Amino acid sequence: IASTDSATLSFGGSSVLSRVSYSDADRAEFEFTVPKLDAPTGEKSYTLSVRHGTSVARTATFSFKFFDDSIELTCLTGGCQASSAGGTTFTAAITNMLIVGTVTDAIDVTFKGVAASSVSLVSTNDTYTVLEITTPDYTCTTCGDYLEGFSEADITVESKTDSTLSASAGFIF
Repeated sequence: IASTDSATLSFGGSSVLSRVSYSDADRAEFEFTVPKLDAPTGEKSYTLSVRHGTSVARTATFSFKFFDDSIELTCLTGGCQASSAGGTTFTAAITNMLIVGTVTDAIDVTFKGVAASSVSLVSTNDTYTVLEITTPDYTCTTCGDYLEGFSEADITVESKTDSTLSASAGFIF
């Protein structure tokens, strides 16, 4: 790749060629910096144009599929509320957190720092994981403040191997 060569990536916006990561007589590999997209999910079409010196540009059009990798926790049953006496079992779903192996080795489930009494895996795939969670006894003095008989305690699901992989939802005892 010579200084007179160029590579551009078009997708309805502008991109910046970061570097040529590989090149030989037959092929080249490019890295581009792409700005934040307005609609970051779904399939997008791109056109790559490469020009060698003053020759006619070679172009290739391809599709790329983007997905939402945000992690969200939702109570499916029980409405994210239970008695502070504990022992209530409900079902929750967490997006984009595939569980591999046993659920107790993979994640921690807590209610404002108080561990769930039990957690079992109902199902898991690349899109979402469904858990069956049993609430702990939430009557301890350090559990939280009660206002008019209720205490707000976020439920948090966190990966044991990567603490950046976590999600919380409001929960009321």
